[in-house]
Amino acid sequence: MRNICVSAVRVNGAPPRRRRGFGEGRAAIISLRNVGVTFGGVAVLSGISLDVRAGAIVGVKGGNGRGKTTLLSVAAGALRPSEGEVAIDHEGFGRASAGEVLIGYAPQESALLEQLKVIDNLRFWNAAMRSEHRGDAHAKGSGVAEVAAGARIEGYLSKKVYRLSGGMKKNVNFAVALLGDPDLLILDEPTSGVDADGRRRMADEIKRRAAGGAAVLFTSHGQDEYDIADEIFVLN
Repeated sequence: MRNICVSAVRVNGAPPRRRRGFGEGRAAIISLRNVGVTFGGVAVLSGISLDVRAGAIVGVKGGNGRGKTTLLSVAAGALRPSEGEVAIDHEGFGRASAGEVLIGYAPQESALLEQLKVIDNLRFWNAAMRSEHRGDAHAKGSGVAEVAAGARIEGYLSKKVYRLSGGMKKNVNFAVALLGDPDLLILDEPTSGVDADGRRRMADEIKRRAAGGAAVLFTSHGQDEYDIADEIFVLN
Protein backbone atom coordinates (compact mmCIF):
# COMPACT_ATOMS: atom_id res chain seq x y z
CA MET A 1 0.00 0.00 0.00
CA ARG A 2 1.39 3.39 -1.00
CA ASN A 3 1.14 6.84 0.49
CA ILE A 4 2.59 10.27 -0.22
CA CYS A 5 2.96 11.43 3.38
CA VAL A 6 2.09 15.10 2.96
CA SER A 7 1.14 17.47 5.71
CA ALA A 8 -2.49 17.28 6.78
CA VAL A 9 -3.95 20.20 4.88
CA ARG A 10 -7.64 20.88 4.46
CA VAL A 11 -9.54 21.48 1.25
CA ASN A 12 -12.56 23.73 1.73
CA GLY A 13 -12.78 22.41 5.27
CA ALA A 14 -12.48 18.69 4.48
CA PRO A 15 -9.34 16.84 5.60
CA PRO A 16 -7.65 14.57 3.07
CA ARG A 17 -7.89 10.81 3.35
CA ARG A 18 -4.41 9.35 3.29
CA ARG A 19 -2.88 5.91 3.05
CA ARG A 20 0.21 5.16 5.09
CA GLY A 21 3.80 4.14 4.49
CA PHE A 22 4.80 5.63 1.12
CA GLY A 23 6.81 8.52 -0.29
CA GLU A 24 8.74 9.67 2.76
CA GLY A 25 10.87 12.64 1.74
CA ARG A 26 9.63 12.92 -1.87
CA ALA A 27 9.54 16.43 -3.31
CA ALA A 28 6.28 18.17 -4.14
CA ILE A 29 5.95 18.53 -7.91
CA ILE A 30 3.07 21.00 -7.49
CA SER A 31 1.92 23.00 -4.46
CA LEU A 32 -1.21 25.11 -4.12
CA ARG A 33 -1.47 27.54 -1.25
CA ASN A 34 -4.69 29.34 -0.27
CA VAL A 35 -5.93 29.27 -3.86
CA GLY A 36 -9.26 30.86 -4.63
CA VAL A 37 -11.18 31.36 -7.87
CA THR A 38 -14.05 33.78 -8.31
CA PHE A 39 -16.35 34.03 -11.33
CA GLY A 40 -18.68 37.02 -11.54
CA GLY A 41 -18.38 37.70 -7.84
CA VAL A 42 -19.15 34.08 -6.92
CA ALA A 43 -16.40 32.10 -5.15
CA VAL A 44 -16.00 28.74 -6.89
CA LEU A 45 -12.94 27.78 -4.86
CA SER A 46 -11.66 29.23 -1.62
CA GLY A 47 -8.65 28.50 0.59
CA ILE A 48 -7.36 25.49 -1.37
CA SER A 49 -3.98 24.18 -0.19
CA LEU A 50 -2.49 20.89 -1.31
CA ASP A 51 0.73 19.24 -2.43
CA VAL A 52 1.15 16.50 -5.01
CA ARG A 53 4.44 14.69 -4.64
CA ALA A 54 6.50 12.67 -7.08
CA GLY A 55 5.13 9.14 -7.41
CA ALA A 56 1.78 10.05 -5.82
CA ILE A 57 -1.73 9.63 -7.21
CA VAL A 58 -4.11 12.21 -5.75
CA GLY A 59 -7.84 12.13 -6.44
CA VAL A 60 -10.10 15.16 -6.07
CA LYS A 61 -13.69 14.40 -5.07
CA GLY A 62 -16.76 16.61 -4.90
CA GLY A 63 -20.30 16.90 -6.17
CA ASN A 64 -21.33 18.69 -9.35
CA GLY A 65 -20.43 22.36 -9.28
CA ARG A 66 -17.96 22.00 -6.42
CA GLY A 67 -15.01 23.20 -8.51
CA LYS A 68 -13.13 20.01 -9.45
CA THR A 69 -12.56 21.07 -13.05
CA THR A 70 -11.66 24.59 -11.94
CA LEU A 71 -9.09 23.24 -9.50
CA LEU A 72 -7.46 21.04 -12.13
CA SER A 73 -7.45 23.92 -14.64
CA VAL A 74 -5.59 26.06 -12.11
CA ALA A 75 -3.10 23.27 -11.40
CA ALA A 76 -2.46 22.83 -15.14
CA GLY A 77 -1.85 26.54 -15.64
CA ALA A 78 -4.89 26.87 -17.91
CA LEU A 79 -6.66 29.18 -15.46
CA ARG A 80 -5.17 31.92 -13.31
CA PRO A 81 -6.44 31.86 -9.71
CA SER A 82 -8.06 34.96 -8.26
CA GLU A 83 -5.96 34.57 -5.13
CA GLY A 84 -3.27 32.36 -3.66
CA GLU A 85 -0.16 30.76 -5.14
CA VAL A 86 0.61 27.81 -7.40
CA ALA A 87 4.19 26.55 -7.42
CA ILE A 88 5.61 23.96 -9.82
CA ASP A 89 8.76 22.34 -8.48
CA HIS A 90 8.97 25.14 -5.90
CA GLU A 91 8.69 27.91 -8.52
CA GLY A 92 5.62 29.94 -9.43
CA PHE A 93 4.18 29.72 -12.93
CA GLY A 94 6.30 31.86 -15.23
CA ARG A 95 9.37 31.61 -12.99
CA ALA A 96 10.30 27.93 -13.39
CA SER A 97 12.78 27.53 -16.23
CA ALA A 98 11.45 25.97 -19.42
CA GLY A 99 11.83 22.21 -19.48
CA GLU A 100 12.13 21.73 -15.71
CA VAL A 101 8.70 20.14 -15.31
CA LEU A 102 6.47 18.80 -18.06
CA ILE A 103 2.73 18.75 -17.36
CA GLY A 104 0.54 16.28 -19.24
CA TYR A 105 -3.01 17.64 -19.14
CA ALA A 106 -6.15 15.80 -20.31
CA PRO A 107 -9.02 18.27 -19.91
CA GLN A 108 -12.61 17.14 -19.59
CA GLU A 109 -13.37 18.53 -23.04
CA SER A 110 -11.40 17.02 -25.92
CA ALA A 111 -8.51 19.10 -27.28
CA LEU A 112 -8.19 16.85 -30.33
CA LEU A 113 -8.27 18.02 -33.95
CA GLU A 114 -11.43 16.32 -35.18
CA GLN A 115 -10.63 16.26 -38.90
CA LEU A 116 -7.24 14.62 -38.44
CA LYS A 117 -6.49 10.95 -37.95
CA VAL A 118 -5.60 9.77 -34.46
CA ILE A 119 -1.99 9.15 -35.48
CA ASP A 120 -1.74 12.68 -36.92
CA ASN A 121 -3.12 14.15 -33.70
CA LEU A 122 -0.46 12.31 -31.74
CA ARG A 123 2.26 13.46 -34.15
CA PHE A 124 1.04 17.06 -33.99
CA TRP A 125 0.99 17.27 -30.20
CA ASN A 126 4.25 15.33 -29.96
CA ALA A 127 5.98 17.80 -32.27
CA ALA A 128 4.57 20.74 -30.30
CA MET A 129 5.77 19.27 -27.01
CA ARG A 130 9.24 18.46 -28.35
CA SER A 131 9.60 21.93 -29.85
CA GLU A 132 8.79 23.55 -26.50
CA HIS A 133 11.12 21.22 -24.59
CA ARG A 134 13.89 21.00 -27.18
CA GLY A 135 17.17 19.96 -25.59
CA ASP A 136 15.85 18.65 -22.28
CA ALA A 137 15.00 15.12 -21.14
CA HIS A 138 11.36 15.39 -22.20
CA ALA A 139 12.41 15.71 -25.85
CA LYS A 140 13.52 12.07 -25.52
CA GLY A 141 10.50 10.96 -23.45
CA SER A 142 7.48 8.90 -24.38
CA GLY A 143 6.80 9.14 -28.11
CA VAL A 144 3.83 8.30 -30.31
CA ALA A 145 4.30 4.53 -30.39
CA GLU A 146 4.79 4.24 -26.63
CA VAL A 147 1.75 6.34 -25.66
CA ALA A 148 -0.43 4.57 -28.25
CA ALA A 149 0.50 1.29 -26.59
CA GLY A 150 0.04 2.70 -23.07
CA ALA A 151 -3.43 4.02 -23.89
CA ARG A 152 -4.32 0.90 -25.95
CA ILE A 153 -5.31 2.88 -29.05
CA GLU A 154 -3.21 1.06 -31.67
CA GLY A 155 -6.38 -0.35 -33.24
CA TYR A 156 -7.74 2.98 -34.41
CA LEU A 157 -4.69 5.12 -35.17
CA SER A 158 -5.75 5.44 -38.82
CA LYS A 159 -9.30 6.66 -37.99
CA LYS A 160 -10.26 10.32 -38.08
CA VAL A 161 -11.15 11.64 -34.66
CA TYR A 162 -14.68 12.73 -35.59
CA ARG A 163 -15.51 9.10 -36.39
CA LEU A 164 -14.57 7.88 -32.91
CA SER A 165 -16.95 7.18 -30.04
CA GLY A 166 -16.79 9.35 -26.94
CA GLY A 167 -14.87 6.65 -25.07
CA MET A 168 -12.33 6.29 -27.87
CA LYS A 169 -11.75 10.05 -27.88
CA LYS A 170 -11.11 9.90 -24.14
CA ASN A 171 -8.44 7.25 -24.72
CA VAL A 172 -6.75 9.41 -27.35
CA ASN A 173 -6.95 12.46 -25.08
CA PHE A 174 -5.25 10.37 -22.39
CA ALA A 175 -2.55 9.28 -24.84
CA VAL A 176 -1.79 12.91 -25.73
CA ALA A 177 -1.32 13.70 -22.04
CA LEU A 178 1.29 10.92 -21.79
CA LEU A 179 3.54 12.34 -24.52
CA GLY A 180 7.02 13.23 -23.37
CA ASP A 181 6.83 11.20 -20.16
CA PRO A 182 5.43 14.08 -18.05
CA ASP A 183 6.45 14.74 -14.46
CA LEU A 184 2.88 15.75 -13.59
CA LEU A 185 -0.27 14.20 -15.06
CA ILE A 186 -3.51 16.17 -14.61
CA LEU A 187 -6.56 14.18 -15.70
CA ASP A 188 -10.08 15.61 -15.60
CA GLU A 189 -12.55 12.71 -15.66
CA PRO A 190 -10.35 10.70 -18.05
CA THR A 191 -12.58 7.61 -17.94
CA SER A 192 -15.92 9.29 -18.67
CA GLY A 193 -17.59 7.24 -21.41
CA VAL A 194 -14.84 4.60 -21.38
CA ASP A 195 -15.88 0.94 -21.03
CA ALA A 196 -14.88 -1.24 -18.08
CA ASP A 197 -11.88 -2.82 -19.82
CA GLY A 198 -10.68 0.60 -20.91
CA ARG A 199 -11.00 1.98 -17.40
CA ARG A 200 -8.94 -0.88 -16.00
CA ARG A 201 -6.24 -0.40 -18.63
CA MET A 202 -6.13 3.33 -17.99
CA ALA A 203 -5.82 2.75 -14.25
CA ASP A 204 -2.93 0.34 -14.86
CA GLU A 205 -1.12 2.92 -17.01
CA ILE A 206 -1.66 5.67 -14.42
CA LYS A 207 -0.21 3.40 -11.72
CA ARG A 208 2.72 2.50 -13.98
CA ARG A 209 3.48 6.18 -14.57
CA ALA A 210 3.29 6.95 -10.86
CA ALA A 211 5.58 4.02 -10.08
CA GLY A 212 8.07 5.63 -12.45
CA GLY A 213 7.97 8.86 -10.43
CA ALA A 214 5.20 10.91 -12.05
CA ALA A 215 2.81 12.88 -9.85
CA VAL A 216 -0.86 12.40 -10.76
CA LEU A 217 -3.83 14.65 -9.98
CA PHE A 218 -7.21 13.44 -11.22
CA THR A 219 -10.94 13.58 -10.76
CA SER A 220 -13.69 11.15 -11.72
CA HIS A 221 -17.44 10.57 -11.46
CA GLY A 222 -16.86 6.85 -10.83
CA GLN A 223 -16.27 6.03 -7.17
CA ASP A 224 -14.34 2.82 -7.92
CA GLU A 225 -11.72 4.75 -9.86
CA TYR A 226 -10.55 6.44 -6.66
CA ASP A 227 -9.24 3.07 -5.46
CA ILE A 228 -5.92 3.81 -7.19
CA ALA A 229 -5.49 7.07 -5.25
CA ASP A 230 -2.87 7.39 -2.54
CA GLU A 231 -4.71 10.43 -1.21
CA ILE A 232 -8.15 11.92 -1.73
CA PHE A 233 -9.13 15.58 -1.32
CA VAL A 234 -12.80 16.38 -0.92
CA LEU A 235 -14.25 19.68 -2.11
CA ASN A 236 -17.25 20.62 0.07
